[in-house]
Amino acid sequence: MTYYDALIAKWATLAAGTTDAKLAEINALTAPGPDRPVPIADVSAMLRTSGAWLPIKVAAAAGTSVGAAAAVDLNDDVRMQTIDMDLSIVVAMLADLVLHGLLTQAQSDALVALKVTTIPWWQSAGYSSSISDNDLIAAGGLL
Repeated sequence: MTYYDALIAKWATLAAGTTDAKLAEINALTAPGPDRPVPIADVSAMLRTSGAWLPIKVAAAAGTSVGAAAAVDLNDDVRMQTIDMDLSIVVAMLADLVLHGLLTQAQSDALVALKVTTIPWWQSAGYSSSISDNDLIAAGGLL
């Protein structure tokens, strides 16, 4: 039953109710997914919406922030479509933008959070599809 251990453990934590209600609940659960490369257009849109983009461009033009120069360069590089928010150079760029008051820490954290994805719980537990009555039967009669 090793294959169904995660299902058995999770099933025991679900709210009391009918089998159908529990199936709906377990299939609606999510878990953290793999980090994704963030589209640069999404980063730029967030910076523009928050009013941070113009001060970043000014700081880059004035040469007062290496992070601002990197942000402008990255935005202008037509070869790049996405950004890996875990790269040390990106972490340093964001830290510099915060240090120079061009972003708040909360804004920097929000940019980094763009990399986060979620997946269905059943996928994170190693199942190939949503949980069904057949899984409940195979897991030892959880019906």
